[in-house]
Amino acid sequence: MSFVEILQITLMFLLPIFAGSFKDRFASYLARTLIRLGSPTFSSAYLLYVTNNATAKYFRDMDYDLQISITYSSLMLSLFGITWYISYRLVNVGAKIGEKEQFGMHYDSKIITDTVKQEIIPIKELLNKIQDGIGDMIACQQEWNEKQLQIATSYQKQRTEQHKEKQMYQHYIDKLLQIKDLYEILLSRIESMNFKRNNTKEHDRESFEKTNLTTEDGIANRTIGHKHQDDMAAFLRKAGFKVEDQHGTGKPDYILRTKHDSTIIAIGSNKSYSLYDEPKRMQRRITTKDCHPELVLAKKLQVPMVLFVTNKRNNRRWMKIIPPPDLDGWNGESTPVILAKDDDDSNDVLEEGFSNNIVNLGGEA
Repeated sequence: MSFVEILQITLMFLLPIFAGSFKDRFASYLARTLIRLGSPTFSSAYLLYVTNNATAKYFRDMDYDLQISITYSSLMLSLFGITWYISYRLVNVGAKIGEKEQFGMHYDSKIITDTVKQEIIPIKELLNKIQDGIGDMIACQQEWNEKQLQIATSYQKQRTEQHKEKQMYQHYIDKLLQIKDLYEILLSRIESMNFKRNNTKEHDRESFEKTNLTTEDGIANRTIGHKHQDDMAAFLRKAGFKVEDQHGTGKPDYILRTKHDSTIIAIGSNKSYSLYDEPKRMQRRITTKDCHPELVLAKKLQVPMVLFVTNKRNNRRWMKIIPPPDLDGWNGESTPVILAKDDDDSNDVLEEGFSNNIVNLGGEA
């Protein structure tokens, strides 16, 4: 027999012992009976199988003989019975070993249980302390959250009050700025009226020398002029400006403001003439006398003065912006020649320049 076969036979004798040690751990009677009877049977059958394989080579070359066959079978059966009995006894040996081991395990388990119980007591106390500490921490956190909420609420209330105060102060500032603008407008109007009164006689004499106008002519001219002024004001409003349109002696024609905060951005003077594509009738000179109220107010407010000129004959329009630094030295402006032309190309040039000036002033073309 080889070493492997001897090792297998040894393991088959150890199997009943191992199975017997676990037999009594099963609560089922059927399981215990199967272990008590099945384990010896399996071991004996396997040992008989190993023995048959080991001895078969000795009988393989022999002639068949009934007597030898009966003898061999008897020996195998006897060997099976002997090994089964031995294995059965080994199962009992294993059961006793398992019983002792189980008792030892029970004793160890009792010791471990008692030790754990002793250790659990301080652990429980520690857990109780931890739980109490967690409760205190939660209470502190809640108190802290309430304080934070109170602080945030108080801060928000202060911010709201400050915002209201800021709005109120801004409202007062806006009112003061409006009063200042009105004051400047009033001063410029007084100055313009004084200028107008001082130059009335000279202006009337010059007008009389040029032509004799009736009262009806004056009313008609003013009506046409007012219409052109109102039309231009409507256009400026569509372009995105807030326009204060005024008529009367000493008053500027337009006060242009931004829509969002009503800040004054320019003072406008509107003029309408009948210009023809003929020599000496193609241009007009706009002097400081012609736009004195606008010039005075633009200087006081330090904003641009804008000239809006409409040719009544062909409805062409022209626009000129005089920035604040140039107001002191400004002494007049001549209308462009193309304002009196009638061709499409010159009209396109005029409209492009007009739209660019509107955009430069802050409007929409």
